[in-house]
Amino acid sequence: MSRGGWIPAILLLLFFAQAVSSIPLKAPTFDEEFHIARAYAYVRTGDLRMQQNHPPLVSVLAGVPLLTMPELTAPEEIPHWDDAYLFYFADHLFWHLGHDVDKMLFLARFPIILLGTLLGAFVYRWARETYGTEAGFLAAGLYAFAPNLLAHTRLVTTDLAVTAWGFIALYAFRRYLRRPTGYRICLTGLALGLALAAKLSALLVIPVMGLLLLLTRLRDSQPSTAGTPGVKRVGPLRDGAVILLIAGLVVWAFYRFEMRAWPGSTLLLPATTYLLNVRTLIGHAGRGHGAFLMGRVSMHGWWYYFPVAFLLKTPLLTLNLLGWAVWDAVRQVRWRTGLRRRTWRTEIALLLFPTAYFGFALASSLNIGYRYILPVVPFVIVYAAGAVAAKPAAAQAAGAKATGPLLPRWTWLRRYVLPALMALYAGVSLWLHPHYLAYFNLLAGGPGGGYRYLVDSNLDWGQDLKLLQIYLEAQGVDEVRLGYFGTADPAYYGIQYRSLFAPDSSGLADDFSPFNPAPGWYAVSATVLQGPFSSEPDLFDWFRRHEPVAKIGYSIFVYRVEPDPDPVRWLGVCYTPEPLMRDGEISRRFGRDDLRRVGFDCAQTWVYPAGSRPGWYLVPAANPSLADNDLLAGQLMEEAQVVYRERGLRDMPGYTVYRWGGGTSLEALSLVEQAWASAALAPVGTDPVVALSVPVDLGGQVSFMGYSLSSDRIAPGGEILLTTAWQVTAQPEDPPLSMFAHVVGPTGALSVGDGLGYPAIQWGPGDAFVQRNRLLIPAEVAPGRYWVQVGFYSLSTGERLPTADVEGSVADRLLLAPVEIYE
Repeated sequence: MSRGGWIPAILLLLFFAQAVSSIPLKAPTFDEEFHIARAYAYVRTGDLRMQQNHPPLVSVLAGVPLLTMPELTAPEEIPHWDDAYLFYFADHLFWHLGHDVDKMLFLARFPIILLGTLLGAFVYRWARETYGTEAGFLAAGLYAFAPNLLAHTRLVTTDLAVTAWGFIALYAFRRYLRRPTGYRICLTGLALGLALAAKLSALLVIPVMGLLLLLTRLRDSQPSTAGTPGVKRVGPLRDGAVILLIAGLVVWAFYRFEMRAWPGSTLLLPATTYLLNVRTLIGHAGRGHGAFLMGRVSMHGWWYYFPVAFLLKTPLLTLNLLGWAVWDAVRQVRWRTGLRRRTWRTEIALLLFPTAYFGFALASSLNIGYRYILPVVPFVIVYAAGAVAAKPAAAQAAGAKATGPLLPRWTWLRRYVLPALMALYAGVSLWLHPHYLAYFNLLAGGPGGGYRYLVDSNLDWGQDLKLLQIYLEAQGVDEVRLGYFGTADPAYYGIQYRSLFAPDSSGLADDFSPFNPAPGWYAVSATVLQGPFSSEPDLFDWFRRHEPVAKIGYSIFVYRVEPDPDPVRWLGVCYTPEPLMRDGEISRRFGRDDLRRVGFDCAQTWVYPAGSRPGWYLVPAANPSLADNDLLAGQLMEEAQVVYRERGLRDMPGYTVYRWGGGTSLEALSLVEQAWASAALAPVGTDPVVALSVPVDLGGQVSFMGYSLSSDRIAPGGEILLTTAWQVTAQPEDPPLSMFAHVVGPTGALSVGDGLGYPAIQWGPGDAFVQRNRLLIPAEVAPGRYWVQVGFYSLSTGERLPTADVEGSVADRLLLAPVEIYE
């Protein structure tokens, strides 16, 4: 590899070109309009009222170029300037005052790209100074095509700014530690101040610098000076104080040397707005933030969120080089060779901050995306690039002989394999252009599979409205139903749409039916699809179960819903343990008010409405009180299509919507299609019984179709589960009917399990239903032979429905099977 200085320059120019050329292709991301509005207000007025949540550095960088647009409305004339309501202030600045949004975006984003390019130069220098020229070139290459850095370099947010100045501050501090001078103290203080003025998380740099200072001074201490420790410590303490003083002045300068009282106090403080933002951040961490990870949602995150994000969104080449570097360091410790390249003396400044920062991220409840750990990426690149300068530890221990097997192999890998991998690495970045935000490595299935693992700023931040408009125009789509995650205005980009949400974002639009979307074109953002910020995270589960016809920039999924060729005619609603939603809400969510609706207690009943036409079931999720429903649904709905499932996340009860093709699936129950009639209460010996074949008519209103028992032998104190199947033959004459189920002996019933989960007032001719009854056997019952009997009776009169003629008399019950109770 050539040692010419033009190599890193060309790589950084490629980085710059990739970032700049992607600006016109992307709409503002979710947070950008707030940052840009804040920036514009700050540089035009110097007023701090919009400096909420973040320090002003990015406001200065992004805002100064906006001064070249005199046509922008003065901040004081924009609605919500007086009440400093940033959300609506930004909305008006961007979308309601006729401003050129693309020009605003380009001007505001350009300085951030310059800062990203500057960071690349420092990455190259740190790698070269620590590991050599080859490592510097590799670090520059890894940086120039790093998709996550490219993604955030061209965005007006605080993430790239704190990444850049945090890295530069520690680079400057490292140089100060190697040779303390007043000049280097000033540079370190300036860089640290800029980092603190970029984002509040830069505060972590201060304790890291303090620890580095302590470790360095301990390392450099000599026994000859042990008797005068005070002399050795005065300089570092003084220098550290000067660095902090300079950094504090830099931050204060960005707040225009603000002095005002803390709320509720008369105590004047410098940069009070900065301190208030720290308090806001702490409060935000306490409240939590919506997050999605591998199908789950949470307001307080998971400790493993950032390790998963790092593993899935960091390029595999970088991960492998990082692994090689760590392995090499561990091997060297194991071999205890005196030829160590990697020592804590040279690498502590490189490793301490990313280790501390990543540890801080693990403890954070704000799982806001890979961008949160972006500050560790430059350090990872430098450390990983150092792998090219390493001889394998085993070869070092063997004296690094040219004839050894390991060293020639490593030389071959470095000269031939690594350049090929770098070419592939760069090719992936160029192929992905301009969709860097959506980058995922092959462990996640690439950018097309990333939405299954992470969303929000990891993938979908509202950036692809422009590309959506191009796609819809190419497809000739006049109007799209849009579930958009972002703050940009789709109409600004020429998209004719109907939002899937209410105008005030309080819920769904009146014409959107999530269980049964109307025919047409739909565009749903990946973040909306996964629902981390919704009170109903599964609100778009219907779409998750269908393949989109296109993925716009990997972040917006386009669906074409076709008319149903065989429309549904009925809806079965389980109301156990309580109704899931009101009737009006059910109709709206299905988009139908013409359905025959039947309600039943699915803890003990399953209903098949008459006919062969398809229908829906709305069923609560199983829980311990619905164990039987779990069994019934599992047995009877095996062939049903799940069209929607609410998993019961957050405060929502869980439920499932099935589509049923019509008819019944009683064969899944393995029913016995037989019953008996007898004049004897519980026939024994020579008592006559008459076999009855199904269907057995009961009073001309309902027919018995079969049964099954959980057991025909049981001990006292046990329970028998009786399952029976029935079909309605006529509308009941006396609708308040109930079913009785008994275990009877010669002297009467010893177990009663009456109950009916499908109210007869809802019956319709041809309906079929399955009924479950529990029959508890008393502990004191004598062993012997008993019978299970069933039938129907009127709740108002107590009269039973007749079942069959038995020896010239009419019976009022069915005997199903004998059961043996044993000791």
